[in-house]
Amino acid sequence: MISWSRFAVISAITRNLRAMQRSRFYSSSETKEIRLVQTSVQNKRSIEEIAGITDKDLENDEEQNVLAPKLGKNVDFSDYGPPLGRTQTFAAYVNRSPTLQKLVDLGVDLSVVEKKEGVPEKLLQLDFDKHITKHILFLTDVGVPAGDIGLLLTRNPAILFEDLEILQQRIKYLLETLGFEFTDLQRIICANPKWLCTSIDDLRKRVDFFQREFKLSLPLFRKLTLTYPRLITYKLHYIRANTFSIIVEMGFTRSELGSMLMFKPRIWTLDNKDLVERFNFLHNSLKIPHRLIAQQPHCLLARVSHLRQRHFFLHSLGKAQYDPALPNYVSLLALVTGSGAEFASNVAGTSAESFSNFLKTM
Repeated sequence: MISWSRFAVISAITRNLRAMQRSRFYSSSETKEIRLVQTSVQNKRSIEEIAGITDKDLENDEEQNVLAPKLGKNVDFSDYGPPLGRTQTFAAYVNRSPTLQKLVDLGVDLSVVEKKEGVPEKLLQLDFDKHITKHILFLTDVGVPAGDIGLLLTRNPAILFEDLEILQQRIKYLLETLGFEFTDLQRIICANPKWLCTSIDDLRKRVDFFQREFKLSLPLFRKLTLTYPRLITYKLHYIRANTFSIIVEMGFTRSELGSMLMFKPRIWTLDNKDLVERFNFLHNSLKIPHRLIAQQPHCLLARVSHLRQRHFFLHSLGKAQYDPALPNYVSLLALVTGSGAEFASNVAGTSAESFSNFLKTM
């Protein structure tokens, strides 16, 4: 019996097919305009809410012609549009490619996808009904909401090029070997779809690394994964560099490191230079001890400029007091969270206008 999530996706695809049949009554230029507007509207929602797109996902697009040849054998894209120059995009193809049109209808942002090396060539060789529909149904079967599939494929279209049997094996590894619950899959895959494109051998090595480096039991590893799924597939040399800085350069204990990792694992994905700079300002300039920073590691996620502005405003009011043993204590969490207006009112006890005027003097 077909699940409601599968039924919803199939129904959506059917509706999209009918809509595209009606679109034949429009002229070519009108259709292109409609598609481009549709793409813009559908993708107002931030993809970073699902997986956090980094600048590196968009780099190198000027160094290569990702839509030029290097195509598979016997593939003729002249049916889709004219040959593309270095500055042209999927827009030249979308009007005559049913596959691209259906991806747009699902909410895929082609302006992001086209910048991924090697992806456009492969994507133009796929037939939506033969190659893509089964992957969409697979995603719904593992818990991805139908409304999030376009965002997920925008973030990681490489899923469409993976063999379904291999994808099933990776899901089995998560469930049977690592012991995740089926309900955990949605959180892991939506937050970091790269999990589905990581080989089991690589996943094993990463599990071993985190358990060995941070002395994690398997239940703690699962908790860490669910807290921040992106960390597990992050580049290990960056994680090693930040671990070294936290222990050797900053002077935190292994116990404090473990506490910070479980509470705010995103610290390990920060640029190393930024991380060290933030710690130096908090510890060396504000004289905040390791113990308090380890207890409230949110402060390491705030930019130094942000910390500096708020600290000096409190200092101007005689309220820059971060020792919990003394009166008028201001927690590090209160220092870095909330809007400027909320900080001015709730922490500094003054008006947003006063804070704004102070910032103009810095």
